[in-house]
Amino acid sequence: AIRLGVAVGNLCVHSLYAWRLAQLGGSEVDAGTVIRRSGWFVLWGAAAMILIGELVYAAVTLVERSFASWLPAGAISGFFYASTIVSVPLSLIVMPLATVTFPSMVETFERDVRAGLALLRNHGLFLLVLSIGVAGLVAIFAQPVVEAVFMRGRFSAEDVRYTASVLALTIFGLPFMSLGRLVRNVCYALSDYRTPVIGLTVQLAALAGLGFLLVPRYGAQGLAIAMVTGEAATMLTMSLLLGVRLRAG
Repeated sequence: AIRLGVAVGNLCVHSLYAWRLAQLGGSEVDAGTVIRRSGWFVLWGAAAMILIGELVYAAVTLVERSFASWLPAGAISGFFYASTIVSVPLSLIVMPLATVTFPSMVETFERDVRAGLALLRNHGLFLLVLSIGVAGLVAIFAQPVVEAVFMRGRFSAEDVRYTASVLALTIFGLPFMSLGRLVRNVCYALSDYRTPVIGLTVQLAALAGLGFLLVPRYGAQGLAIAMVTGEAATMLTMSLLLGVRLRAG
């Protein structure tokens, strides 16, 4: 029933997007816009690069779950529940801000790179302060938060303690995830689709390497540290590559 509900929900969302896109763009394209073959090549070339990035991101998730399977029973669900809580502030704060500011960011960088960097700095500072504050609060009150959200049915007190121990560490990936999403949008604004893929590849390598080193010795805490380090690695990699590109340009 859950799988069917998710499938139907996604179908409805995509149908709505397709209908709205046809309404917004149909008349303008028919009015005389000629799409050249080179334009389609550029479009699908960029789409292919983003597809590669999504595949690497899927590999990151699979590696996380694979390492979690080395841990005691319930480890994978514990990491899943912890990730769900981390995604709440990400969805409520970071994603709306990044989505709303993306068009203005594209326009600003096209007009003036310095103004675009100032916009990035202001938004980045806001997200950094806010995400660090949220991470600190969640880390302190990890167990009460998990109890309030998940402790029902067969979710026991032992499950709460395990999930809270994971959450108290993985929540510190929130600042890196927030800034990483902002930097990724800047890359997209500059039509740079390779840098995010390189960042995700570095994240995958950091997660796999640290996972092999830390999980056998420190268990769930070791995997949580590897996950946070991977988020930091992708954010720093994208920031460095973006800085090199802007200086060269």
